[in-house]
Amino acid sequence: MPMTPNVDHPSPLLKALETFPAGSIYTLASKSVVLEGFTLYGMEKVRNLRWGEGNRSLLFELHDGFTCHVTFRFQEDELRFACDCSKGLETRPCPHIICALLTIKNLLNPSLFRNPKEDPKRRNRLLTTLQPSLSSEKPLEDLQRVQTARGLGYAIVLQKVRDELIPYITLDGRRIEPSPHPTKHPVALAPFTRFGIWMIRKEQLLAAYLLEHGNLYPLIFKSGENETFVRWDESANPTTWTEINLSGGEINVSKRAALDKKRGECVLVDRFVFDLNNHTFSLIRNDNGWFLWYVLRERLGRHTTRLAEIRLSESQTSSFSLPLRVFEGDENLVLRAPRKTLIRSTRFRVEGKEAFEDDPGPSELFLEITKLEEEGGYLLKPKERAGPLERSLCRAPFDFALALNGRSLYPPLRTRRAREILYQAFFSALSQSTDPDEEEALRKTIPVGMFPDYRSMRDSRKIVREYLKRYPREGTELILRNDRWFLISHDRRREHLLFTIPYEVFGPSLFDRGAKSGHGMIVSEEAFSESLSTLYERCHEQGIELVLNDQPIRKAAWEFSVDTTRTAIDWFEVHPEIRCNGEAVDEALWERAILQKGLVERNGFLELLDPESIEKLRALAERMSRVGEPRDGKTIVKIPRLHILDWIALRKKGIEVKLSAEEERVFERLTRFEGIEERAIPKGLCVSLRPYQREGYAWLAFLYENRFGACLADDMGLGKTVQALSLLAGIKEGLVHSWSRAKLPHLVVLPPSLVFNWEREIERFYPGFEIYTYLGKERCLDFGEKEIILTTYGVVRRDIERLKEIRFDVIVFDEAQTIKNIYAHTTGAVRQLQAFFKVALTGTPVENHIGEYYSIMDLVLPGLLGEYDLFRNKSRREDPALLEMTITRTKPFVLRRTKETTLKELPPKIETDFYLDLTERQKAFYNRTVEAVKTTIDEAYRTKTTSQARIIALTALLKLRQICLSPQLLIPEEEEVSPKIEFLKVRLRKLFDEGHHALIFSQFTSFLDIVEKEIEESGYRLLRLDGSTPGATRKKRVESFQQSDRPTAFLLSLKAGGQGLNLTKATYVFHLDPWWNPAVESQASDRAHRIGQRNTVIITRILMRHTIEEKMMELKKRKLKLYQALLEAPLQGGHVPITREDFEFLLSGV
Repeated sequence: MPMTPNVDHPSPLLKALETFPAGSIYTLASKSVVLEGFTLYGMEKVRNLRWGEGNRSLLFELHDGFTCHVTFRFQEDELRFACDCSKGLETRPCPHIICALLTIKNLLNPSLFRNPKEDPKRRNRLLTTLQPSLSSEKPLEDLQRVQTARGLGYAIVLQKVRDELIPYITLDGRRIEPSPHPTKHPVALAPFTRFGIWMIRKEQLLAAYLLEHGNLYPLIFKSGENETFVRWDESANPTTWTEINLSGGEINVSKRAALDKKRGECVLVDRFVFDLNNHTFSLIRNDNGWFLWYVLRERLGRHTTRLAEIRLSESQTSSFSLPLRVFEGDENLVLRAPRKTLIRSTRFRVEGKEAFEDDPGPSELFLEITKLEEEGGYLLKPKERAGPLERSLCRAPFDFALALNGRSLYPPLRTRRAREILYQAFFSALSQSTDPDEEEALRKTIPVGMFPDYRSMRDSRKIVREYLKRYPREGTELILRNDRWFLISHDRRREHLLFTIPYEVFGPSLFDRGAKSGHGMIVSEEAFSESLSTLYERCHEQGIELVLNDQPIRKAAWEFSVDTTRTAIDWFEVHPEIRCNGEAVDEALWERAILQKGLVERNGFLELLDPESIEKLRALAERMSRVGEPRDGKTIVKIPRLHILDWIALRKKGIEVKLSAEEERVFERLTRFEGIEERAIPKGLCVSLRPYQREGYAWLAFLYENRFGACLADDMGLGKTVQALSLLAGIKEGLVHSWSRAKLPHLVVLPPSLVFNWEREIERFYPGFEIYTYLGKERCLDFGEKEIILTTYGVVRRDIERLKEIRFDVIVFDEAQTIKNIYAHTTGAVRQLQAFFKVALTGTPVENHIGEYYSIMDLVLPGLLGEYDLFRNKSRREDPALLEMTITRTKPFVLRRTKETTLKELPPKIETDFYLDLTERQKAFYNRTVEAVKTTIDEAYRTKTTSQARIIALTALLKLRQICLSPQLLIPEEEEVSPKIEFLKVRLRKLFDEGHHALIFSQFTSFLDIVEKEIEESGYRLLRLDGSTPGATRKKRVESFQQSDRPTAFLLSLKAGGQGLNLTKATYVFHLDPWWNPAVESQASDRAHRIGQRNTVIITRILMRHTIEEKMMELKKRKLKLYQALLEAPLQGGHVPITREDFEFLLSGV
């Protein structure tokens, strides 16, 4: 209940305030000021009051948005007021004076200005301050009463009950119980004798008494049955500290205090410390030394499961105990105080003895990595090492990850994208040094509008801020290890790297598994192996060590070299050697290094190869894997001569490859085209070779003399025939050294349509050659003195059993793409032909897939690309090393130049795609056929093998392509004219009027029949050549076209007329239907765009819009990619077969 002051007021000031008329308050100031004063009074703005000037003034402290002070004085028989606010004038009171006056009137007489919302505790506190003066008397009377009280035997007993100090009064040794009106006892003892005043804390009452009266009455400290006289020492400045002691498996944490710096043995009760030896005590004004006690009590008390295990002492407010395992289970006890402060304010003990390690050593961060054998993957734990001490870092990032994976998270924030944003925000803010920087990082990573709804925005930033607070930037961590206490300084600004670096290397997924245990980050074995080198580099830059299975990882650089020895004409022995710091590395070790992505154990250390060494090692191992024979544990391997190019290519990786001086010269020129020396031109050659043709002749001569093979893959129209003839002429005249002791004939194998062309070219360019055309029923193998034998691929297939017994000097395979199918009978036959040197002439060594390229290259250089079955398997698996190996091995033996780079004087060619629309009847027929084709293809892929299904699908698509040309191809009675024919007739009419010649290509001879009929009806001159045209007739028709002065249209089938012909009379080329491979079309177009052409060549492809033809044009781009990869851009491209997905693409949207 509220205290009521004594009505007998010896203080003149209080007496004046009590007698001041309550109604006069309303007249002290204006109405608004009085009303404002009443408002402040109702809000209890008076917080404190105190006496001043020897109890002659009363000072009030008010909080009205700011702090101000009101002073009451009684001077010259007059009550005076003052306030230090800007409105406080003695003549005109401010609202604060009105508020203070109302407060003191109510304290003196509770019936006045009652406040129904009054805080009793506040009232009692103000009355306690006011109380001494309420009981003070005149100086002389007060002195007499003190003397009387001592004579009567008054004393104050301070009884210790557990950890609480209970003061009470005794008179002549008898305890005085409090009463409502203790008028017979000294006024100074009223706080202890008046009933009801104990609603104020006893500690506060005792402190107030001692500060006011000190040792006025005897003071007795009582603990149990023991009593000791003590003296209040106001001048003492007690020292506080915390004692933490490990004993018997328990940790006891106690508050300690002493009256002096020597920290003598003292008794602590509440806020008082008693030195019983010196019979003194004092009040603890500064308890900073108990910081650790409060932190531990609060930190451990947050966990209800642990709180049950905390054992409080009888003095609950000064000590508590807990099991050691509970303390050790609370990881990362980071204290927000400097290390020096904690050392100064704490005593660390084990079994009562000092056990503090002041300087454990320099601090080092490291990432502990452990392989998880059962679960799979690797566990990454951020740790810090200081001398012998190791500790895990704060678990706040793992708690954050656990929260993101929990069900309590707002559902829109559980999505993968949202979690990635939150991870990014957390780790971005974690690295910041100040609160403003943290907020700026949050604003950047989670800007306004990042999430669509308000709650997502609010909760996203809230959860990040919450877990950032759990990881203080600076502090000191308390650790117990091996019965020693340690204080380790903690700095988040550096420690965060152990979280952010793995996060940036592996992504947020590494927290998903590890977060559940709260102890680390877990990555898969594949991700760990792939990114270990990056992780090491990032950590090494920051001075962070990686430790895998208790072994530190260090970086290593290996030195590589390869020694080669030629053991026979066509064989080499290769001895690769690897060294590290001068020590040889055996093959078993570097094989493990490959399997473990560059991580090996050597000489007691885990060595991680640097990226350059790993790349070299993989390249070397890949070469070793190409050796099919077992090596019996030896690193010396035997390889074919042609395969040495693979090893020479290792020089580009920085590996030293040693060759003999002679072989070095040969392979230097072989791998550097410009290093090949020029050759004298045969005198009998009746043509002036262009510069690039002279280079091609010298290149062929070099390969011939060194017993290799060649693929001359120049662009169509660049004179591959004349370059091959130059080689044969150089051999004939002795300008090119021949390996043949006897004079052997040369063999030229070619398509039937090119026989007459070769005959004419030989007669024109080198008439001194004796040639024999091995064709017809009268053909015989008695070549006599004939030097060049001309034959066709078909004849070779039929006569191979006789031809394979003949040894030729040079075999030239013209239009070598004819034998691109390695399984074809013709290809099998020509592969049996024998010669010292073979050369393939083709402008398109690859059309559909890389297997075609293999067929041609293996023909001229058997074994260069290894066994076909192995090559095919790698091709099907799309082995990325296959293309690199193919390019490396074949590049020195393939020479390709384009017209754009060699024939600057050649006029340009302009290519145009012209799209037409289907007629309505044609469109309806086409759409019906599309549905039938889709059903056929789906059924084929469901019931047949892939290769069988592909053939069925291509056959089905043939119908759609025919409809695009003319429905008459499927429905002969159809009379509607094809839009393509109508377009062609219009263009031809204009071209013929201008005197131009034109080539018209189609792969469908049946469509050429329709076109031929339409053009003849228009009265235009027309020639035709297809597969049914006899060889002699072909020659005549080509000569007729070339010599004609009358505008002529030449109809050609794509297969028969697309190669080996010189038709430079034409300046316009029409393709009536697209083909799958762009190289085939380009080869056909180059019948006109080649050496001898003086006019711009216009090439037009006539296509139907929204049909399979439009889709074929897009699919052809992929075929062009493979062609360029092998012949023009060695570092790009790959195997591009037509797949089921391609068929679906061709039929989609048509």
